[in-house]
Amino acid sequence: GADNPGASILRDNKHIDTSLVKILDSHATATYTVILDRLGECIFGVGDMEIHNKISREYLLSLEDDISQSSFVVSDGNISENALDTLLELCGRSGVPLFYEPTCMSKAQRPLLSKHSGSLTYTSPNLNELVSMLETLPDKPTIPDISHIDIDTINALARLSVRLLEEYGMSVILLTMSKDGVLLSRRGSPDTPLPTRSTLASKTTLDRYSSVYYPGNPASNVVSVSGAGDCLTAGFIAGLLQGLHQDHCVAAGMQAARLSCNVSDAVPSILEANKINWNQKIESVIIM
Repeated sequence: GADNPGASILRDNKHIDTSLVKILDSHATATYTVILDRLGECIFGVGDMEIHNKISREYLLSLEDDISQSSFVVSDGNISENALDTLLELCGRSGVPLFYEPTCMSKAQRPLLSKHSGSLTYTSPNLNELVSMLETLPDKPTIPDISHIDIDTINALARLSVRLLEEYGMSVILLTMSKDGVLLSRRGSPDTPLPTRSTLASKTTLDRYSSVYYPGNPASNVVSVSGAGDCLTAGFIAGLLQGLHQDHCVAAGMQAARLSCNVSDAVPSILEANKINWNQKIESVIIM
């Protein structure tokens, strides 16, 4: 939008190529206000996402050349179903990996119900969003109680995540579980390079599935957990674009998430590449 929040986004992100950003005079920049409890946990949020509807099929088709030349595409669930379907179509046509951040339970199923669902490469649901995704499986599997996470729950979630990978042709599910850590289920072994544009074509030849659990390392002095999931995803993606091992990608994501938890801003102003230890070792448990 042609407003102060929009101007602030552009002003504070001069290191990002914003040449394709459209400024719409008649619409407000998307905003989200979250209510926190005294422990920094989200109670509920109110958002104005109307401007996302301007990301239409026609607009995305006009960017097909830019999308086809991209090394990686990331989308959250705030765009319309039609826009997401178009994005899946374009990425699949050009062999570009697409990473989908579900945003909320009601939007988690969207890429799976698309006729272009096979073009989805990565997704990063939380526990509730994974449950929503699992409800689309034709065999209606039994879903474990996710109110308490123990090793039996982790094993069950790993098997169910692999079912989603098999059903929809995805490559990686990065399941985020707040203080309980991360479960990464994927095609290939834990030591197989994470899929990028250069390796995406080979995903159909990977008939092995693996799942690794990374226990949580909760932040101390939590101010706000709002934004921690997005920061985890950003750190993970930054690592995989550098060609790092999946362990280091998850470690980078967890470091970014902890930085977010210690400030009120969703994305901490100090979150820069030099604040992340890209070679940090991390505890992991191979589930399958």
